[in-house]
Amino acid sequence: MPFNTLHPDVLEKIENLCTLGCKKVNNIIQRASQNTDIDELSGFSDAEKQQVIQVLSDIMAMYTDTKN
Repeated sequence: MPFNTLHPDVLEKIENLCTLGCKKVNNIIQRASQNTDIDELSGFSDAEKQQVIQVLSDIMAMYTDTKN
């Protein structure tokens, strides 16, 4: 997902969540996959929440990618 298409508030939230560390980000992604309310994303629309989760998932995939 191109970052230049994201609302600045969404980008800021992604950056802030990333500062919390991999464990917290993975927990947020897991809760999202279970359709659990995510307090950290309160105030965002459903579309914005999906954007945040997608970008966080993409970022975390880079850490778990085992391709050479």
